[in-house]
Amino acid sequence: MKLQHIKTITECKYCGAKFGYYQKQFMSGWIQDNTLFEKGSNGRREKYNPEMWDSLNNGKYNPTCYCMDCHKPIGTLPLKDIATL
Repeated sequence: MKLQHIKTITECKYCGAKFGYYQKQFMSGWIQDNTLFEKGSNGRREKYNPEMWDSLNNGKYNPTCYCMDCHKPIGTLPLKDIATL
């Protein structure tokens, strides 16, 4: 069965969840996760990661979108349509 464009989907057809979706992407490289010594207002050490993803290289694009609750494939997002969401 062919998956529909993600723009036309408002909920998961399998579990009924309306929270959202995610895509799995292959990337290669390093992630630098920086944490500050000083604590924020919540009592935790804050993250400082403005360039966290800069050293990653994009791999093969995967247009399949998965439900965030049940993790089943629910739609597609073609590469040409990413900027239009």
